[in-house]
Amino acid sequence: MLDMLIPIDKPTLKRKDMAAVLQTMVDETIGPGMYSSKFLSSLSSLLHTSSYSIVLRSYIDALYYGLKALNLPQSSIIGVSALSPYLYKIIIERVGHTVKVFDINVDTKNIDIERIVSVDALLLYEPYGVIAPKELFELGIPTICDISQSIGYGDSDDQMHPEADILIISFEMKDMISTAGGSGLIIQNIDMADSIKDEIVALYPFIALTDLNSALGIIQIGDLIQHIAKREAIFKMFYVAQSRNHHTPFATYDIDEKINGYSFLLIIDGKVEEAINFAKKYEVSVQLAFENAIIKDQLDRYDLYENAIPIIQRTIRFPLYPFLTSSDIKKIERVISQLP
Repeated sequence: MLDMLIPIDKPTLKRKDMAAVLQTMVDETIGPGMYSSKFLSSLSSLLHTSSYSIVLRSYIDALYYGLKALNLPQSSIIGVSALSPYLYKIIIERVGHTVKVFDINVDTKNIDIERIVSVDALLLYEPYGVIAPKELFELGIPTICDISQSIGYGDSDDQMHPEADILIISFEMKDMISTAGGSGLIIQNIDMADSIKDEIVALYPFIALTDLNSALGIIQIGDLIQHIAKREAIFKMFYVAQSRNHHTPFATYDIDEKINGYSFLLIIDGKVEEAINFAKKYEVSVQLAFENAIIKDQLDRYDLYENAIPIIQRTIRFPLYPFLTSSDIKKIERVISQLP
């Protein structure tokens, strides 16, 4: 039975992606080289930015060097939302800073701007494609924005978060762009870029994304608009199906709003385990969306995180990716509409 479940995640890889990887082996250019440079150029064009940028071998690298580029004194305080992944805490502390977690605004699903006090910088997480409000970039606080789950949102001709000092994007298996591991670091603040350039240049052969991975990324960026269109169409089908149950969508959208369809989430009004088991009964994988949230060990602290804790405990996500078959989509729609 478990073998028949529609998987929660699936990489957007086709045979031509594999052919691109094989070509790098034929060309004997598997380390950082021509394909890495071309992928970086494609990424800069996609994001409509000419800022200092580099493609790196891991998401951890991007977070680490992004935090270092802030050029803050040791033990500075970095503010994050309570929905942020736990790994933010690990990397912030590895750099030598202190993490400060803020409760979320129930509407924006990001840091409640009214609660922000005593921080030296913000690391903003955009959960499952929900964009951080512009007000968070207008506080005069250095800001890193993680666009891993929100890239491709809105008009493709718009630059994503020109107000942010630094952008980070992950290229892991389930991401919008998958290079089988990797990340992008875009530093839009000139002074911050200058503070980290020498170190990155010195370490480049060991931290830059390889041509093997970059070849995948080039193809993925080429297919991104098509993939987003498929994701968006599927998302809107699920959104309509959700209107037939009593549960709450994670975020609300206008019918004509352009979204990237990264994932589909529901906040369950009832027993979460019952909803998960119901979905499995009909061969659909479902998971808690925030089981690795930064406050996963503080889910009794309603005094600090009264808005975030119910979201963490009750929000589930469904499979959503371009390679879902028509049959799969109908199964998931049926589960969503009939969810107890």
